[in-house]
Amino acid sequence: MSDSPDSADPGSGQGGESEAADLQARSASPVVDEVADNDLNPDVDGLAPDAGTDDGQEMSPGESSEDVAESFGATETTVAVEAPRVKVISIWPIWAWTMVAVVTVVVGLGIGVGVLSKTLLLDVISFWPAFVVIALIFAALIPRLRKGAPRLSAVLPLLLLTYLGVTVALHVARWDELPSTSADVPGPGIAGVTDGRIELDLVGELVVRPADQPELYRILMLNRGGETGAPSALEIIAEPSASISVGQRDDSGWFQSAGWDVKLSLAVTWEVEAMADRVDIDLAAVSSGGLTVEGDGEVVVGFVRPGSVIELDGTIDLFVRGGDHIDLVGKAEVPDGWSTTGLGRSTPGPSDPFTVIVKEGAIVTVTER
Repeated sequence: MSDSPDSADPGSGQGGESEAADLQARSASPVVDEVADNDLNPDVDGLAPDAGTDDGQEMSPGESSEDVAESFGATETTVAVEAPRVKVISIWPIWAWTMVAVVTVVVGLGIGVGVLSKTLLLDVISFWPAFVVIALIFAALIPRLRKGAPRLSAVLPLLLLTYLGVTVALHVARWDELPSTSADVPGPGIAGVTDGRIELDLVGELVVRPADQPELYRILMLNRGGETGAPSALEIIAEPSASISVGQRDDSGWFQSAGWDVKLSLAVTWEVEAMADRVDIDLAAVSSGGLTVEGDGEVVVGFVRPGSVIELDGTIDLFVRGGDHIDLVGKAEVPDGWSTTGLGRSTPGPSDPFTVIVKEGAIVTVTER
């Protein structure tokens, strides 16, 4: 028999086709299985989020990534976020510094326009030890300020405000220890003196008052600003009389003011000669042996020795005691009841008269008190 394919058994032919189909299916099935495994297993090629570690360990079912981290010694770190601090601003320091600025400006303006004397600056500077005390107090508070005590920031301006207030108050009260009082002139004692004559010549304001004092006289500078220089006195004392001549110093410098305040002893009979821009003279409590006034203002006299002379030049209001015998020479406005004379006016009285002379051009008003 021949072995050619034509003579092959039909049954064997069908078996060959079956084997070929099986081989083809087997060669294709691993690829399909591999693709299926890749689709269904997310751990392949490191695609799984919770993949095993480098040493080949794999997560067991139900195990989380935190559990795996703890198994390798990892710990959880908690970060505390601190809230931002809110800086507290106190109104007290702002208010205190504002008051310091206001007081400083007011004092400066007061000196500038003449309400206060320039000597106030000398008084402020003379209290320099107070600055040292203020600085030490503030230095002691710095640690607390750094720890956060905003109200303590007002301590420094409040201390400065107190310093300014006390200095101005002492200046106005004329405390004797201040530099501003060093230009005052204290007179000698009154022992053995019964009659005094004082001449006062200045540009500015003159205030004259009697005073119960051990000195024969005292001359104080007014606290207000001005161009009147410091007083300089020349004394001639020959008991029981004393003569004083007072004028302005040329080298006054800072010691300038609105004028002088003159205090006269009550125990002495005074004769006063005053020349100033403005006058305020009150001799009601002392005996007067005569008076000469050149300026504008007010003059009050008490007991005037008979035969004495009061001479007035300027715009002056003269106040005299009612009932005194007065002869007025010149033109003046007088109270009702005064008689007219050939030289002026007169009023009767129980004693010898004293004379009031009104200079030509002066405007004088006489009032009885």
